[in-house]
Amino acid sequence: MAKPKGNVNLLFPSIARCASIRREKDTVVADMDGTLLRGRSSFPYYALVAFEVGGIFRLLLLLLASPIAGVLDYFISESAGVRVLIFATFVGIKVSEIESMARAVLPKFYSSDLHPETWRVFCSCGKRCVLTANPRVMVEPFLKEFLGADMVVGTEIHVFKGRATGLVKNPGVLVGTNKADALVNAFRNESMPNIALGYRDTDYPFMKLCKESYVVPAKPEVEPVSLDKLPKPIVFHYGRLVQKPTPFMALLTVFWIPFGFLLACLRVAVGSLLPMPLVYYASWVLGIRVYIKGNPPAPAKNSIGQTGVLFICSHRSVLDPIFLSMALGRPVPAVTYSVSRFSEIISPIKTVRLSRDRATDASLIKKLLQEGDLVICPEGTTCREPYLLRFSALFAELTDELVPVAMSNKMSMFHGTTARGCKGMDPFYFFMNPSPVYEVTFLDKLPYDLTCRGGKSSHEVANYIQRRIAESLSYECTSFTRKDKYTALAGNDGTVIKDGVRIRSLRAEINGSVLQMKTETSSVPLDPTRVTQLSWHPRAFLYKGFLSSEECDHLITLAKDKLEKSMVADNDSGESIESEVRTSSGMFLQKAQDEVVADIESRIAAWTFLPVENGESMQILHYEHGQKYEPHFDYFHDKANQELGGHRIATVLMYLSDVESGGETVFPNSEGKLTQPKDESWSDCAKNGYAVKPRKGDALLFFSLHLDATPDSDSLHGSCPVINGEKWSATKWIHVRSFDVATRHSENDDCADQNENCPIWASAGECEKNAAYMVGSEGAYGYCRKSCKVCSS
Repeated sequence: MAKPKGNVNLLFPSIARCASIRREKDTVVADMDGTLLRGRSSFPYYALVAFEVGGIFRLLLLLLASPIAGVLDYFISESAGVRVLIFATFVGIKVSEIESMARAVLPKFYSSDLHPETWRVFCSCGKRCVLTANPRVMVEPFLKEFLGADMVVGTEIHVFKGRATGLVKNPGVLVGTNKADALVNAFRNESMPNIALGYRDTDYPFMKLCKESYVVPAKPEVEPVSLDKLPKPIVFHYGRLVQKPTPFMALLTVFWIPFGFLLACLRVAVGSLLPMPLVYYASWVLGIRVYIKGNPPAPAKNSIGQTGVLFICSHRSVLDPIFLSMALGRPVPAVTYSVSRFSEIISPIKTVRLSRDRATDASLIKKLLQEGDLVICPEGTTCREPYLLRFSALFAELTDELVPVAMSNKMSMFHGTTARGCKGMDPFYFFMNPSPVYEVTFLDKLPYDLTCRGGKSSHEVANYIQRRIAESLSYECTSFTRKDKYTALAGNDGTVIKDGVRIRSLRAEINGSVLQMKTETSSVPLDPTRVTQLSWHPRAFLYKGFLSSEECDHLITLAKDKLEKSMVADNDSGESIESEVRTSSGMFLQKAQDEVVADIESRIAAWTFLPVENGESMQILHYEHGQKYEPHFDYFHDKANQELGGHRIATVLMYLSDVESGGETVFPNSEGKLTQPKDESWSDCAKNGYAVKPRKGDALLFFSLHLDATPDSDSLHGSCPVINGEKWSATKWIHVRSFDVATRHSENDDCADQNENCPIWASAGECEKNAAYMVGSEGAYGYCRKSCKVCSS
């Protein structure tokens, strides 16, 4: 909130001069507003808490108090201004409500305001601390869960009987010397942080305590960190406000709500009372925009025994089935899991509740399909972000007449969904937007050979439809369920509470299932939520942000002056030869060549669950204009290469640079090649199969062998020619057995012990008892060949 009152730039260098390579053992401490975040005012975040917890009148109170806070901040002290904001926002509010907001609302807005230079330094350090004047209870969940902060030191609020009093605990607001004292206290048993980051003169007392200190200059025009570069994606969030409530937006919201509510009532009444063919046109008159794409099927004809079509929709709001009916021009019944009674009463279409008992629900859906068309949202709950939750497979078992429908909507002021509070208000909040937009895209009806009738399992059908809808919307598929969502946002499983019975919390259960793994040598956590399944045939997965930008640049620097023309393995001899099939240049790094390389190799092993020793050395590749690698297999056809660790079972392809156009990785035999939507941004080569665009920091993992270890012909892949720009990538090939051991055997005339205990084991008779390990088998060397005397020393 504070305005800088001194020229900190004279005391400390700019953050642009702070190196971020090899900082894994360093500790960083950063201020929040104006440093870790681009914005220097904390008002929007207090306003979010005020509105989401206290409603419009609490927001109005905060608006009235903010000029007082500004005057105190500028003319008296930053501490006095912050105290006014805290009092107006928190007085009388349950602390549990503040914690809920901090967990489920604020991360979405904080993450969209992350300063790129500060984040570059902050994320490169092994230990991360945030020191802020903001109340700790308000910022800690975001900083720890989404930014990986190890320690958060903030202002502590006073609580009485579970409610905030609006006052702060001693030593008061953390600014100036209070902030410095708090840092000293936090690190009293260890050395002070290596790096301090701040932006104003009140940060000087804590910054001078650290070995290195850097200032973040004011650059309002700087672009925030893109969401795909965050350690953990924001998949779930709730809250009614769409935009960050700056003072102007907050004031506009306060004045709009009374008028908007009357407008929403009118829109709901029109939708409920007019015939469905007229609702579409009336909605446009009232400012609601509905866009229809694709070709909807004709209604079922009961007279000739034709059963209804089951429309499979992505789930954006409770209004999805209504807008689908508007697009069709006829009311289509919908089955729902949890919807308020009030929403059922005002709905212009028939809604039927499912019981969550599989057999009962299956019988009900079959009966409804006999009567005509039906709508179902197999996600089971809404998701606001560009993700699809896991589709329940029940629908695929009940009918083969399946039409996928991609639903999307846009709001400018209010979200029409919530995980807590009065769900009956969801339609009203959607219609309170000045001009809400719905887009309904009808995809082609599923061919029978891709349904259960064609031999597919219900899960294969559900996953396939999920991918088709995701590709149409440019969303990502996830395996999260409605329980994951409601546990993360509301602390329950999302079931509507009946007869006063409270649903038990599943937060601990679900939080325990979302893993962030740290390897033994890697300081970078692995987050499975950043991995997207691309295909099952072949098995292919994309990890967004696997490498940091600095790691990508480092690998390029290691290779730049050592590039040679790339070779390929001859199918008969296994020798490396030149070929026009592969026109790039490249070089191999040494294993664990430095700390950065070793860290990446360890991370690959943790992600793939394949040992480090099974991997070859990392190859760095460079593609210039027109250079390519024709489609090929990574498994071997010759016996010579197979003897070195066996077939290559998996490949991890890491993109080290963005490419302006071209350079895609393409799978010509992939199951998704016909369903992946492609516009003019894709090269002609990429249109010949399922393709992945190179994006700096992303990693593509695909398997060249089936689960039974036989070669997978669907793993055929190639690198499309670069059209504009250049492409840098790093490849790690991983074998079914230890590549290191095989290489050592080939270099040492295969007569060596690979374990210091081999002589003891041999004397105990293990050469005969455990011959496969000690001596080896056909195609595989043993680990104690010298001690077992199967070769000459």
